[in-house]
Amino acid sequence: METRINAQIQSQNLWDGATLIDIMRKQAIEYDFNKGRMVINSILLADKTEINNRSFLLDKIRDYGCAYQGWNLYAPYQQYLNASDYGPLQIPTELADFLIFSIQKQPQSFLEVGVMYGGFSVLCCAVLSKFNKDFHYICVDIEDNFRDWQYFSSILPLEKAIPATSADFIGKKFDLVYIDGDHSYHGMKRDFMNVGRHAKFCAFHDINATEYDHLDGGTRRCWNDLKLSYCHSASIWEISHIAEEWMGIGIIDFNT
Repeated sequence: METRINAQIQSQNLWDGATLIDIMRKQAIEYDFNKGRMVINSILLADKTEINNRSFLLDKIRDYGCAYQGWNLYAPYQQYLNASDYGPLQIPTELADFLIFSIQKQPQSFLEVGVMYGGFSVLCCAVLSKFNKDFHYICVDIEDNFRDWQYFSSILPLEKAIPATSADFIGKKFDLVYIDGDHSYHGMKRDFMNVGRHAKFCAFHDINATEYDHLDGGTRRCWNDLKLSYCHSASIWEISHIAEEWMGIGIIDFNT
């Protein structure tokens, strides 16, 4: 009887401090943290030939999981979703093809502008570090929301530059720059002018994202301006797997 009463008291204390949704989120994020660690370690233990395979990468992206959300256009990718908001926010097949492109280039330095929770950062760093022993990955954002940083920074060549912006790295040269920060036209353009145009390869997320059009044309206008400006002197790549205008990854290859 006393044991039952103590259990009821403990249960009541739990509910007093959190809602059911809070408890579910906490349990989900803990599960996804542990799962993410296992997947990243499996990538680090894998053979390079195995990693440089689209099917392998898609399997790992699915196992790692993308951040939970309710976007209508994400309907074909439900098997990739985590129960929590842990994980990358890219279209899984677009992310896999971006990784395949990046593997072929074997970059030594990678600067990501706008890392959010770091799900994309960790996955990219794990994959690309397998192909260059001197690889290092710098994460730039104005707020520190990076999930499980202490663990992943202990096993991956990750460097955190938070809080910071692309202006803190203006004019510095990186092999690969990935821009996914301020989604306004002028914000994306400034990131490109600061660091993107100095890279060997500059990638942009959300090149088809109509939801940012109200921000002076947003990412779509910026990408369209840049690809028209550089198509004569650089190779332009677009990775876009959604029929509607949404997400997408654009790449300017200056190293041609």
